[in-house]
Amino acid sequence: MRKRFVTSLVMVFLAAGLAFSQTPKAGIKIVGMTPYTLTKVYGSAGNAMYATTGLSTAGEKTIVYLQAIDSTGGTIQSVTWSVGDPSGGHATIDSAAAPFTTITVDTTGQYTINLTVNTAGGTSQASTVITSANYVGVGSIGVSASGSVNLDSTTVFPNPFPQCVQCHQGTGDMTVWSNTPHASFFETSLNGHNPAGIYFSSCIKCHTTGYNPGAQNGNFAVVQNQVGWTFPSTLVDTNFAHLYNTSKKLAQLGTIGCESCHGPGDQHMGDITKISVSMSASVCMQCHDAPPHHVYGRQWVNSPHDSAYAALQKAESIVNSGSYGCAKCHNGTGFKDFVKIG
Repeated sequence: MRKRFVTSLVMVFLAAGLAFSQTPKAGIKIVGMTPYTLTKVYGSAGNAMYATTGLSTAGEKTIVYLQAIDSTGGTIQSVTWSVGDPSGGHATIDSAAAPFTTITVDTTGQYTINLTVNTAGGTSQASTVITSANYVGVGSIGVSASGSVNLDSTTVFPNPFPQCVQCHQGTGDMTVWSNTPHASFFETSLNGHNPAGIYFSSCIKCHTTGYNPGAQNGNFAVVQNQVGWTFPSTLVDTNFAHLYNTSKKLAQLGTIGCESCHGPGDQHMGDITKISVSMSASVCMQCHDAPPHHVYGRQWVNSPHDSAYAALQKAESIVNSGSYGCAKCHNGTGFKDFVKIG
């Protein structure tokens, strides 16, 4: 009897060992780094760094943050990273043996990121593609003869290819965007009508497209320096019109535009694999997670909506389906569908 009990106990322990040593399933997460997270990870140096979206489409000459994961929940013992560069690229993984690492994409094109994960249960591999591109601007911002701004213009500005309006005006996308506060917030604030009553040059990095003066990728800050535009000393109604007349190219980036949420677009050219669409909160958090002034991100992270429902979202298929019963409140795509079709 005792022998049979001991044998059974050994079998239980072996079964438990097998359960806790299951074969890993490697994955690569492109991490969106918010202003808050940058300071947490990099300390005071994080204040001088630029937030990222977590999208697979990134600006040329910018940092992409990568996290190795095992979706089975196993403890990662070691990792190996490698990268396949596009023609003309010479980027390398910054810490090829660290689960959390970075790569600075150094040319336009597609980078293939490869990962090998080792756990007690074995080895698994994964790969993902990062599209490195330059910013082109929305192409739909014009100024009338009276100086008023038209965010949905098709005649005032010639809209050079490959700016977004060339393809998306006919779909109605540009009209929908132009009616959102994101489209006009920079222009409104620059002209002295910021809802808070104050506006500083330090604010514009979140209210323009791709702002990063150190990355030569066509973003607002780079074009701003090229054309010599400076933040006005007095906020008056004619400021944005002056910016437009200084550089029409800069004006197309003087907005929270398409590329702010979808990534830079000069590689897109209608190829949906070279632009990003994501419901991830990190896209919003690149600007809205910057306390003490912008606290929506922290409020969300500290609420049950971010954490407590994670298990439910994973376990309950109905939550991730098109069901209006659950998905409209627990799933970004479900909410979008609910708003779109009622």
